[in-house]
Amino acid sequence: MNKIINDASASMKGTIYQFYVALERCFLLESGQKLWIEKFGDVTVSGEIQIETKHYKGYLNDLHRNFWNTLANWMDKSFNHIPYKELVLYTTQDINKKSKLYNWNKSSAEEKLCIIKEIINTFQKNDLEITKSNEERQKILLHGDDFLLNILKKVYISYNSPDIIKIEKKIIEVHAKFISESKKIDFIHGLIGFIINSCRYDNNWEITFDKFEEKVRSLANHFSKNIIKIPEIKSYIPKDVEYCEDKLFIKKITEIKYEDVKAEAFRDYSCLKNFIYIEFKNCEIEMEEFKIYYNNLKRIFISKHRGCALDLSNDVIKDSQRFFNKITESEPERLSNFGIVPIEIRNGIFHDLLDIEKNNLKWKLKDE
Repeated sequence: MNKIINDASASMKGTIYQFYVALERCFLLESGQKLWIEKFGDVTVSGEIQIETKHYKGYLNDLHRNFWNTLANWMDKSFNHIPYKELVLYTTQDINKKSKLYNWNKSSAEEKLCIIKEIINTFQKNDLEITKSNEERQKILLHGDDFLLNILKKVYISYNSPDIIKIEKKIIEVHAKFISESKKIDFIHGLIGFIINSCRYDNNWEITFDKFEEKVRSLANHFSKNIIKIPEIKSYIPKDVEYCEDKLFIKKITEIKYEDVKAEAFRDYSCLKNFIYIEFKNCEIEMEEFKIYYNNLKRIFISKHRGCALDLSNDVIKDSQRFFNKITESEPERLSNFGIVPIEIRNGIFHDLLDIEKNNLKWKLKDE
């Protein structure tokens, strides 16, 4: 009876672990991407990565089924590896330095092929070691070297990976900084519940970037700290502001021939500078919190620029002006305990990002 209970417990932990790895990957999704659970494997991100998760104790040794069964699944003719850049075995197990798998991630595809052949041949030599499992391993070689090399070049072993507790801790530290301390776990559990319930609404168990972002925002607002209301935006607007054509972000607006928005853009940029000066001086926000918000907007800009650049008409200038409108008219996100940031300040950040030359950002979607 105890063994049955332990086996069930281990199986359940493996499933929960899969959900936590999926949650961790959801935070890395980019605009337009989708994540699937149990469709092509344990966790799959469209056009990016296919992950097999293993929550196990002990070592991932040369003959461990977690390695060979995963490899066999990826070698199966029904599995299409072409859409993925990486095929990852994500396991809590460590790899012993004496194992032939120890230098796997540093090896070329050809070296990886030699490793699996060496392991198979080693256990072929001793008649006592020829088991049904080894016969299954030998079948992998029947696919031929060319086929194997195309798969093996993508295979990565993420060993000694963080367990459930460590993943939860990392997500809280990175993504729940602004949630009340007593509600951080509720925030994570709410997201895990969203991931589990996603299969109820979609037979594919599919999670999109937009749906996940919406859920994060909803839970963050629900569990957030007491919100400090930002003063009326007029308190940040400088008097008698006149835009300067020499500013780099203004030149980038000139590049898309959008004269009508220059004055407003410069006003928003100036609002941001005043906001930073006033609020940092009063210690209402912390630099680290603002940096996270700032860098998130940079990521959003790059992602949306990339997406819009894929759908161009014959008029790049008009397309770029529409992209400008799409970015500056979108709903702002929350900053720490300030709640939703005024659109003028949020847009000021976008202009500030474009004003920094090394960022290499621009409104124009394609150089003519």
